[in-house]
Amino acid sequence: MRPRYRIACAAALALAWTAQALGAATTSPKTYALPPGTLRLSDTRLLASAGEKVTFTVRLTRHAVGDGRLQLTLPRQWTGRSGVSRLPYASVPTKGRGSSSRVRVRRRGRVVTFAFTAARRDDLGRFTVTDRGLPARAYALPYTWREHGAVRRKGAATVTVYAVQRAPR
Repeated sequence: MRPRYRIACAAALALAWTAQALGAATTSPKTYALPPGTLRLSDTRLLASAGEKVTFTVRLTRHAVGDGRLQLTLPRQWTGRSGVSRLPYASVPTKGRGSSSRVRVRRRGRVVTFAFTAARRDDLGRFTVTDRGLPARAYALPYTWREHGAVRRKGAATVTVYAVQRAPR
């Protein structure tokens, strides 16, 4: 066999294995219902170490909110560093973006808070995390929606980081 042909065959096999692994992975929902709106993830599957991003967006779709907040807890590894290289596993900012002054998005430790004060329909907050070397696995991100201090909804979003599988030799 010619070397170029072997390389092309190996690449095709690797691509087939990756497609099979992706097909086998369960797809998590991208949207989660909240009492006054939605929590949406830009993507639920990230390729490990590819610099891919996941953006969390909270949008009010049903009614105005006088005082509400969504607290999303990031996995410990996302805010940690490698024990060997000391490089961060992900780029995690301390602030996100709000559509108006009625929305603030801040991170403290592992908890990202989307705070809505005197907010209206279509107000939104965004927070983006960039993968820099997260280990491949499924990560649960618990969240809690509170209005006027009372818990109205709890749940967990899932983001799966996958690695490209190499073809067996």
